[in-house]
Amino acid sequence: MNNYSYNQKKDTWLKYNLEEFHEPAERENDSRIKAQDHERKKIKSYVSYVNYLAKYYKKSPDKINREEVKNYLYHLRVNKQLSANTLNVVHSAIRFFTSM
Repeated sequence: MNNYSYNQKKDTWLKYNLEEFHEPAERENDSRIKAQDHERKKIKSYVSYVNYLAKYYKKSPDKINREEVKNYLYHLRVNKQLSANTLNVVHSAIRFFTSM
């Protein structure tokens, strides 16, 4: 949507685009929304990974010791062939929700 404004100093009509005028604020809101969405997705994946750990050992995550976590990560690497980056995320999730 284009609007026009009269500039009395220069006695000319200045054309400006309202969308461009509001763009920085909208970009800031978009980045906040994207950050919040990213945070929600991260928490959801963390919960999933800890849930998989609990199902693997059939017990509560707070009752799983360090050795079991190491064995679980080894299982994911060897049997499930997860990448090192994914294993780092799984390990971060476990550390986030437990005292390890």
